[in-house]
Amino acid sequence: MLQAYFDESGTHGDSKVTAIAGYVATADVWTRVEDQWQEILKPYAPLGLTWWHMAEYRAHKGQYERIDPQTGKQILDALVRVIHESELQVIWAGVDTQAYAAVVPPDFLARCAPYDYCFYWIMRQLAVWSAQRSYSGNIGMMFAVQDQYNARSERALKSWHSAGVLERLETITFGYPKLRPALQPADILANEMYRLIERYRGGANSAPSPLLKQISKNRLQDGGFATEETIRHQMADPHSAWANPKFPALSG
Repeated sequence: MLQAYFDESGTHGDSKVTAIAGYVATADVWTRVEDQWQEILKPYAPLGLTWWHMAEYRAHKGQYERIDPQTGKQILDALVRVIHESELQVIWAGVDTQAYAAVVPPDFLARCAPYDYCFYWIMRQLAVWSAQRSYSGNIGMMFAVQDQYNARSERALKSWHSAGVLERLETITFGYPKLRPALQPADILANEMYRLIERYRGGANSAPSPLLKQISKNRLQDGGFATEETIRHQMADPHSAWANPKFPALSG
């Protein structure tokens, strides 16, 4: 049984990029990761730190207000080692939000926002990755709760199933990272992936940061970032699914 956990970054209104990223592995791998994760965080519960949230850590807010920066870095390093030494496989997708809105037709944008676009490619990458490794059976998926898009994602997946697309990806659930340790590595990955894509979009050095290399083992081939050129090509290709005015259908 394969299980995948994902989180997103960049869905706020003024975001220049949108990204979804996470990990897929067998249930046994996830059990080991979660057990180690909780053991690392357990000693800091008296200080109010009970789960890991990357944005709060970087801002030194919330549950990190009583954790000094050096200790916070030590905790993060320990969590990163768990990810690096595990068999977690990275799956990710990102898009230039502003380019996407400028390129796609208004009616398409209304039914397929940048998040929806990334969600579809996450599903595709997950299906391709599992097929290449000859995994059989369905793949369970959990996404961090995102009030704006959770219901849309469920509708989209059902619609694609009815069209004969991504049939194996049948189970999708949503959870809170603070209650599910397996979602917390995805939070770190999505946050760092967003930062990388933002740098790339801005023309800065697009090499993965040391942190991103550690939590992905530099295995970023199962994913991609859609630029304006990529989106235009997809929209112009008559054989592309994106050229079909009924795809992706989010109303089913």
